[in-house]
Amino acid sequence: MMQTIDNAQTDGAVEIPIALDRFIQTCGITDTTAWRWRKRGWLNTRNIAGRVYILPKDLREFNRRMEAGEFAKEHVAPKRKKAENREDSSLDLAA
Repeated sequence: MMQTIDNAQTDGAVEIPIALDRFIQTCGITDTTAWRWRKRGWLNTRNIAGRVYILPKDLREFNRRMEAGEFAKEHVAPKRKKAENREDSSLDLAA
């Protein structure tokens, strides 16, 4: 996912920013998930001419933090509704 180009003025390669929509598509996440990650400060982005980009150094930092488990939390499955509540709601729909 990291792109580089050769630059004769610098000794090496210059890293190209990655468009946020390309990152979303590559990772298979939703726009909402990317928005949450940005809001929480997990994913640093830059606005360049009205378009949102991720710098490769920020992506490496995100991956490092992810691998370290900084974003991990216990998975909590939703609780089932009680059977009597489900019967009452089905009676309301039939009326």
